[in-house]
This record gives sequence, C-alpha cells and structure tokens, in this order.
Amino acid sequence: MIPRSRAEAATLLGVSGQDRDEIEAAFRAQVRDAHPDAGGSAERFRSLVEARRLLLAKSTAQSTGARVRVTTRSDRILGRWDRRRRRLMVRLGRAAPRVR
Repeated sequence: MIPRSRAEAATLLGVSGQDRDEIEAAFRAQVRDAHPDAGGSAERFRSLVEARRLLLAKSTAQSTGARVRVTTRSDRILGRWDRRRRRLMVRLGRAAPRVR
C-alpha cells in the first residue's frame, strides 16, 4: 500500500514526529528487511520509499514555509512527454505556441 497522506506515511514508518533524524532512522531500520535483495517485497520497499519521501518533503516545506507539490515519477515522465509533444505540434504548425 503506497501512502497517500502524511498520516499514512507516519503510521507506515512508525514515527510520531516530523524530526528528520527520526524519519531517516525508522526508514533505514525497516528498509533493511524490506529490500528485494534481502528477500523482501518490492511493493513494501516502494511503500517505505514513498512514505519517507512524503514525510521529508512535507517537513522541508513546513520548515521553509514553501508549498510542495508532491508528484510521482510517472507524473514527471508524463509531463515531460506532454511538453515534447507540444513542441512537436508547434513545429509542425498544428498548434499555436504558448504566450507567456
């Protein structure tokens, strides 16, 4: 199960606070057994990695006051593909260039 919220991520890693060191320590302790090379499940490993990323992104944003848009790797790949497609359509004259 991939965590979708900060609360789910904290429960999965077993942390209560948003201390970076606590998150990292809990992640390392659990990922040792969950890693596929150590006989663990790839799904569990991905869940732990996503939970860590979500918690660290949120805690970093809270400490700096910035807003974070959490995206997955597939979102970034699709965005890149969409930008390339748009540039090609502009080159072929099938779409108007964006005005900024």
